[in-house]
Amino acid sequence: MKKLFLLFLTLPAFSYAHDAYVKTDTTFEYLSPSKKAKITNTLRIGQKVEVFEEENGFARVSKFYNGDSEGVSGEVARWVPVSDLSLKNEKPDVKTNTELEKVIAGSDDFHLYKDKFVAHSQALIDKGKCSITDFKEMGGWLKSTSRGQYSYFTYCGGFTLQHKVYIDISEKP
Repeated sequence: MKKLFLLFLTLPAFSYAHDAYVKTDTTFEYLSPSKKAKITNTLRIGQKVEVFEEENGFARVSKFYNGDSEGVSGEVARWVPVSDLSLKNEKPDVKTNTELEKVIAGSDDFHLYKDKFVAHSQALIDKGKCSITDFKEMGGWLKSTSRGQYSYFTYCGGFTLQHKVYIDISEKP
């Protein structure tokens, strides 16, 4: 019995990765467990991540990889503040009634700007620029990281740059 007990004491402790969800509207992925580290990505509410470990209030959400692709030397991983994660998906459930609302419900920030997305989408359909099928294929609107705080885009009529359509939800359609 003593030998069996000692065997358990010498075995390494195993930890298993688990899923977590972003619970804040947005959070950043950092290249080390520090808010002073380089930011490499933005995550949005409801996005699922796989947590491999926790350190200094951060969760590692990627495997380690060569930092050259991030402009950093050495091995890096992506880290998210633990305070921005939850074990359950806390993305608000937004009621959708019309077909258009249902097909754009996957839009980034839909829970914040549902009515504005619907108005802009309907205006584009009415003008013949987009179709309900375009929105079905894209799943709605994606947040633009290059055009300002209220800028979103989708593709209408194809998936090339010339088919990319931007809206600014702070303006009327």
